[in-house]
Amino acid sequence: QKTSAPERVVFIQDSKIVLSENNSKKVLEPLGYGNYIWASLSPDKSKLLFTFAGKGTYVSNLEGTILKKIGYANYPSWSPDGNWILFMKDIDDGVNIISSDVYIANLNSGKYFNLTSRSDDITLYPKWGITNSEIYYNTDNGQIRKIKLKYE
Repeated sequence: QKTSAPERVVFIQDSKIVLSENNSKKVLEPLGYGNYIWASLSPDKSKLLFTFAGKGTYVSNLEGTILKKIGYANYPSWSPDGNWILFMKDIDDGVNIISSDVYIANLNSGKYFNLTSRSDDITLYPKWGITNSEIYYNTDNGQIRKIKLKYE
């Protein structure tokens, strides 16, 4: 007899969050009608991370109850341990991105850290490595860069 944890996946369909679990689907609109993007499950599959266009990025439980507001945080992703959110804060002029920095936010303390403030580059689309100590991002001119983090 094989017992396994429920197979949970989340995706966006028709601008809504869809949580699929063991062949059943649940549509979530935690902040009401609107355009939901960048939805993902926490590593332990107990929480949702998503962005609601025009309102910001949030963490909710699987019922859609908001647990934390991250704020203006584009392209968000969970750290491998589920305690941090990685994102970019990009600013555009309506056509081109004119500035962008990579940030992490600690979900327990609520503290934010700008990881690229000393860089003149426009830093985009950050992704976690396999561990919490590596982050990759690309610049607007196509370079891929790596950040090594030290936690104290």
